[in-house]
Order: sequence, then C-alpha cells, then structure tokens
Amino acid sequence: MNSCDVVQLPFHQKSRRSLGREVTRTERFRQEQVQRFDFLYRIKAANHSTGRNEAVAELLCYLSLLRNAGTIRQQAVVQWDKAHVQSISASQSGQVGAHALPCQILIDGQRPSDLLLADVLDRESIRHRLRMLFGKVTVLPKIFNITDSRAEDNCLRGALVEACETVIRETQPVQRSAGVLRRGVGLNYGEIELTRGDRPEAAGVGIDHAAVQSAYQVWCERARETFDRTIAVVEARGATMAGQDVSGEVIYILGQYRDSLTRLPAILNDQRMYRLEEHLWV
Repeated sequence: MNSCDVVQLPFHQKSRRSLGREVTRTERFRQEQVQRFDFLYRIKAANHSTGRNEAVAELLCYLSLLRNAGTIRQQAVVQWDKAHVQSISASQSGQVGAHALPCQILIDGQRPSDLLLADVLDRESIRHRLRMLFGKVTVLPKIFNITDSRAEDNCLRGALVEACETVIRETQPVQRSAGVLRRGVGLNYGEIELTRGDRPEAAGVGIDHAAVQSAYQVWCERARETFDRTIAVVEARGATMAGQDVSGEVIYILGQYRDSLTRLPAILNDQRMYRLEEHLWV
C-alpha cells in the first residue's frame, strides 16, 4: 500500500467522537476567547500596565527626594483627586486617553508640583517632571477606560495613596559614600559638575532607595488585591459597553494588569535612581 493512501476504518466520518464536554468547553474558550483577546489586547494591556508601574516607581522617587529635602513633612496627609492634567486626548471614535497614574495625588492639599521646593533642587525641572508624570496618557480602545474605572472603583487609587504614604513615612536622610552629586552628560559625559563641597546644605538630601523599594512593594500588594477583587466583581455582576457584555475582555485585561506586577520597573535599580537624582540638583 502506498504510504499516502488513506486507511478506511470501519466507522463513518460522521461518527467522530468528542473528547468530552469539558475539553470542548476549554478548547472553545481558548481558541475563540483567549486567543482573540491576546491578539487585540495583550500588548496594549502590557504596555499600559508597565507604564503605570513605571510611573508609580518614578513618583515614589520624587516623593522620597522631596521628603529628605524638607519639602514634605513626615506626617503629611496624602489624598487622591481626579486627574488635573492630560498630555493628549483621543482623536478617533472608540478610543480614549488613559492616564498612566490612576489619580492625582495631593500632599497636604497641594499637588506635588506646586510644593515649595528646596533651593538645592532644580525647581523647574522637578515641577515639569511631576506635571508630565500625572498628565501622561496613552490612547487606547475604550474598553481600557472601562477596565481602569472598575479597578479604580475597587481601590486602585487607594493603593497609590498607601504607597505614597509609605515612602514619605519611611524615607530617612541618605548617607553618601561618595562626594559627587552630579556628573555631566553628552559632550561632558562623566565630568564632575557638582560635589558635596559645592552644596554642603544638601547633606542627607537624596532618594532613599530602601524606602522607595519598600513603598513599591506596597503598591504591588495592594494593586494585586485590587485586580483580584475587581475580577471577582466583574465575574459576579458583569460589565457592559454600549449595551454589550464585555465581561470577558475586562477580566482578561485585569489579569494582564495583575501579571505585570511581577516585573520590576527599571528605575528601581540603584544606578538608575542615582542617575535620576543627579539631574535634579541646582
């Protein structure tokens, strides 16, 4: 017999047997739902969530620096407010501008960018960076706005507030082992531009790496709890958009958000925090 010939077994094609109801259900969900969501949302969800985590980590660095500079008191009251600034708006139907940070943070009733900064720090640079951080927006399909709103309603904003409270409370004056505060970039790369001798009033001022890393872990723990809680709520109550059920999409995106918390932002690396700080001295 030719190896390409078909062997006809003694039963008709129509009598093909199922592998079972559970296998069928699982495969249908995997191929019709999960793979479709992967194609439509996986990369967008990963990028949006990674951007949010990076923004949280960067904000914690600034708050630690401002705490050590005396701009923020240790027992400062941290609150959240609706977004105050936005870098871009969606121009196409069905899309929205999704903020990286889940809310505007207020320190003793003021935006961090409006606080009176110490003379040793570059006030305009820090204010600009903070405004850009809170205004950072990514244009995404509307389903992401619905998903983010559900998470925010289940205390994602509270997770950010708690992380900010932690970094402010735990930040301690830094102990510098080296006397260099800032090195040049570009054509002046590596050249010493500022030392502790030039800024004796800067003693103890800087980003407390341990406090930032501790506060970021608080963010991760509380955010993970929020995403799990939100998934449970959507499973129980559903979610709709324009009258259509989008529960599966929302749950999938929330799962991507939760999974992204296992990847630490690059800025939490000690060298990255040193470099961030270097550019903020006067």
